Amino acid sequence: VSRVPLKALNRRTIESLINAGACDSLKGNRAQKADAVEAMLEFGHKVAQKHNSHDLFADSGGTIERTAPILKELEELSNSQKLAMEKEMLGFYISGHPLDRYKDTVECFTTCTIGNLSNIKDDTDVTVGGIISSIKTMIDKKGNQMAFATLEDYSGTTELIIFSSCYEKNKEFIDTDKMVLMSGRVSTREGEAAKIIVNEALPMEKLTERFNCQLVIKIGADCSDNTIDRALESLTEYKGHSPVLLAARENGSEVYIKSEKYAVDINFTLLNRLKELLGEDSAYLRPLNKRETV
Repeated sequence: VSRVPLKALNRRTIESLINAGACDSLKGNRAQKADAVEAMLEFGHKVAQKHNSHDLFADSGGTIERTAPILKELEELSNSQKLAMEKEMLGFYISGHPLDRYKDTVECFTTCTIGNLSNIKDDTDVTVGGIISSIKTMIDKKGNQMAFATLEDYSGTTELIIFSSCYEKNKEFIDTDKMVLMSGRVSTREGEAAKIIVNEALPMEKLTERFNCQLVIKIGADCSDNTIDRALESLTEYKGHSPVLLAARENGSEVYIKSEKYAVDINFTLLNRLKELLGEDSAYLRPLNKRETV
């Protein structure tokens, strides 16, 4: 094997290890390490050469000073980018789950988890939420396009049957790695896993177009005053009519206190900004008709 192909193979191997999270314990974030692969390989090659030959720059004691390349100042990859790379490399997620960003929202807008579908009677209406992990389209008997998809949440996976009328209306967001709510009826046959025949599909980012929502904010005890001030500035920037609830723990349960000062125009730019400031699970949407403690 020639030196160039071997070097290229090493580079690909190292990049794959970085993307899979296997190098997270080493100095630097994944973006920095990915950027430095070529420089590190070159450095390692020079070290190996000097180790196997006489180094004119070694001191009288034979010590050789070697300085590894300095990592560039680069921002870490987004959580969604890291998870996508892990899934591509390993077939599963290591550092989290894509649904983490919507965990509380999914719990508020769904009627059951996928893992609980086997306990639900045939033909029962349900709403589940998750990420589409695979999809296969086909042409039905009438010549229209329909789809079979796999939806995944924290508790398991289920097959979705999406007939042409539903698929045609929603195909722009019925795709692999899309996070969605799916409403439909349970279809069970003896000896087979429960499926869902979908009649309505909705991407997570369009919940406010389908439901009247309220914004829930959880502020941890370790949150700094500066961070809280920045979060409140965001609420002022997006003034509107949707209620803002502050979530608090009381006797082991979560209670909700409606803000008298703030009401917002809910959109996912605001929601994601709050998540970046306060943490992934510190801001989420909740149906307006859910009972809250005021």
